This record gives sequence, C-alpha cells and structure tokens, in this order.
Amino acid sequence: MRKLARWLFVAALLIPAAILFKPPSAHASEDWCFDDPVVVIGLRALRINLGVQGSAAQVAAAVDSADIVIYVPQGVPVSLSLGANVAFHEHVRFVPVPGGSLLGGILGGVVGQPIPVQIVVTWQATQALGAQISVTNLLTLQLSTLLSTSVTHGTTANQLSANVMLY
Repeated sequence: MRKLARWLFVAALLIPAAILFKPPSAHASEDWCFDDPVVVIGLRALRINLGVQGSAAQVAAAVDSADIVIYVPQGVPVSLSLGANVAFHEHVRFVPVPGGSLLGGILGGVVGQPIPVQIVVTWQATQALGAQISVTNLLTLQLSTLLSTSVTHGTTANQLSANVMLY
C-alpha cells in the first residue's frame, strides 16, 4: 500500500510539472499550421500535434475544425489538460471502450500493463490539404518511451488515425 501511495504522490508532482514545462504550443510556419492539445490519460500526458499543410491564410480558408476522438479503456481517468486553437478549432472527445479499469489505468505502466489508445481525427474542411497527426509521450512511467513520437500522414479530406500504447 505504501508503494501505491508513493506512486500516486510522484504522479501528483509530475503531472503539473509536465503541464508547466510543456513544449511550445500551436504555431504556424510558412508551409504548415499546427495546433496541439495536451491530454492526460491515466498518469500519462500526451501531446497530439495536428498539422495542416499551407500558409495560415490557406488553412484558415480551407479548414474549419478538427474533431479529435480519443478511445481509451473504460475506467481509465482522462482529461484535456491544454487545448490551443490558433490555426483551426479543435473538438476533443474521449470515448471509453470495454476492457479497462481505474486500477489498470493508473498503475498500468508500473505493473507492466500498457494502456492502448486510439486517436481519430476527422477534419471539417472545404479543400483537401496535406495533414498529419503526431502523438508525443510527454509524461510516462517508463523512461524509454518518454518523448517518443508517432506520426501519421494524410489529407484533410480523410480521417487520420494513430494507435499508441502508453506504458
């Protein structure tokens, strides 16, 4: 029981630290516009970086919003920690799927049980522009996966999907 209390105490300290020391938020470059909500799933923080290819004016004219649906095991605590809406609006929704538990979601990385997460982005766009989704592990209980990133490419005419395992 003491180990559980220690892990929960450490997690309580690390989650605010991950939020305070987060990577730079949404931005636009000459060729791409990015927005990046940060979500907390169990005791892990993920940055979901959405990119659309084009100048800020092109993206503003072509993309109204991105609907982000995050599928997590039932019982795993989730929250939107930080949402930036610079280039386009984001609508984040969490959907629980059978097979999880609160204990497994919190202690999954400690006891070796990963948390499977699927992220599906549907664009509300009038024009097909190049798009990408990259998911970065900002806070994890296993240092080997800290700051690991998964990238998926597509267009704003299609859904983009990313599957990650949180340890």
